[in-house]
Amino acid sequence: MLKALPIISKKIMVIMVVILFAVSMALFISPGNIYGAGLVTSITVTGEGSATTVVNGGTLQMSAAVFPVEAPEKGVTWSIADISGAANINITTGLLTGTKAGTVLVVATSNDSPSISGILIITVTAPVLVTSITITGAAGAATVLNGSTLQMSAAVLPADATNQSITWTAASGTGSAAIDATSGVLTGTGTGTVTVTATANDGSAIFGTFLITVTAPPPPVLVTSITITGAAGAATVLNGSTLQMSAAVLPADATNQSITWTAASGTGSAAIDATSGVLTGTGTGTVTVTATANDGSAIFGTCIISVTAPAPPAAAPTASDVTITGTAQAGQTLNSSYTYSDINGDPEGTSTFKWLASDSAEGTYADISGATSDTFMLTSYQSGKFIRFEVTPAASAGTLLAGSAVQSAATTVVLPAFKYSSGISGGSETKVTGPTTSAALSPSVSAVVYEKTTPGFVTLFYNRILNRAPDAEGLNGWVAGHTSGALTGADLVNGFIFSEENKVMTTGDTNEQFITSLYRLIFDRAPDADGLKSWLANINAGMAKEEVINYFTSSAEFISLCNEYEVRP
Repeated sequence: MLKALPIISKKIMVIMVVILFAVSMALFISPGNIYGAGLVTSITVTGEGSATTVVNGGTLQMSAAVFPVEAPEKGVTWSIADISGAANINITTGLLTGTKAGTVLVVATSNDSPSISGILIITVTAPVLVTSITITGAAGAATVLNGSTLQMSAAVLPADATNQSITWTAASGTGSAAIDATSGVLTGTGTGTVTVTATANDGSAIFGTFLITVTAPPPPVLVTSITITGAAGAATVLNGSTLQMSAAVLPADATNQSITWTAASGTGSAAIDATSGVLTGTGTGTVTVTATANDGSAIFGTCIISVTAPAPPAAAPTASDVTITGTAQAGQTLNSSYTYSDINGDPEGTSTFKWLASDSAEGTYADISGATSDTFMLTSYQSGKFIRFEVTPAASAGTLLAGSAVQSAATTVVLPAFKYSSGISGGSETKVTGPTTSAALSPSVSAVVYEKTTPGFVTLFYNRILNRAPDAEGLNGWVAGHTSGALTGADLVNGFIFSEENKVMTTGDTNEQFITSLYRLIFDRAPDADGLKSWLANINAGMAKEEVINYFTSSAEFISLCNEYEVRP
């Protein structure tokens, strides 16, 4: 029967018989090795993951399970018996390396009991070699711009090829390129064609090629014009303040749209950030702001900006800055209004107020009990009295701005006295000296006209914005707010435009209708074409309606209207 077996099988059987004979003899001679306490009795050999094959040139980690598990010494020594193939093994770690296709016998021998061994037959297989390589460029590209990169890819077949790694090369043709040998990233270095090659690293000598054309980049699109504007169309900046400049660069697809800002002194001077375009006024007069294209086109745009002096500080308050408003009748509220600014711009702060009364204009004035704010209620008791108002302005750090000088906060402004009579109606108070009081606020709407006063100003905007005559309570409230210093002309316009009453009338208005309405309501005229176009561009770009109105109410045209009615803008 042995004669019928293949030669390889006979060789394996001979080796196994020899090993088994040696093991049996050892057991026969020293049976105590089996039955002795803690000695190794058997060893089971396995390949990593239960593998029984390894590719020629590859490695396989072998493992040995030593029994009994309580044996104190479980170390083994590894060895190889070649059968039809060949392999090497690390005697300590058991790492097997195939060196020839065929079979080998792996042996693990106990270090504690050298007569005890475990065996396993491992087949060393021939590697699966690469048969073809197909090359493509990213997204199917067959061109790359000179100076730019293109990722090359290779499809290696068969899919189960043992070693699928490749090495990339690029051979110059009419053009040139460089390629990373591992990643396949190609960089064009000269216009024309190059041949890209991917070669298998498994010794099969298989390779694939692909023709790539390196093309010249298109010429840059140069800037043809630059238009400069100041923020919100401003052409002025206060000396010492800043203005954001903007530049519209055309064409929109210009390759390099970056610019450099400069500011040239004229009758004035300014500094500008070369990158951001933030202009800072440094001397009153005109300056020329220039934005120059950085693309070498030599195109630039210019804009004349006026650097203006800031408004002078508020002058020290005088008697003419304090006025009395209100109906001079018992039970009515009398209001004061005064104008000044401390160094923090606070119109009131912790100012102290006093209302005083005397029996005669030149007599001794005594404080009116409880009248220590800027308003107080007239009573019948004060009928026939001469009344005056005193305010000691508050100040930060103990000083008030008074022109360019410093004035002590202790300065008291005294309003010249006026005689109050409970029998007088209609607001025609009798005054000894001093500023003329405003006309009393009449509860009759029909009696109100557009007089150049605060009530006239309020009535004007009731009619313009709300399209109706003012109610007495609303008119009195707005006038009192203005005369007390709490409200400005701009506050009044904002309040009316954003009132619930006006929202009902303007719901659904387009941006163009909104801008047109502002011109009509605030300036009493139709918008000019350029102004309408500019504001529509701003609001369509995201500018809030509140910000638009603030620009309208800070304009010279609106300030002039306020001055006409003697109303603080």
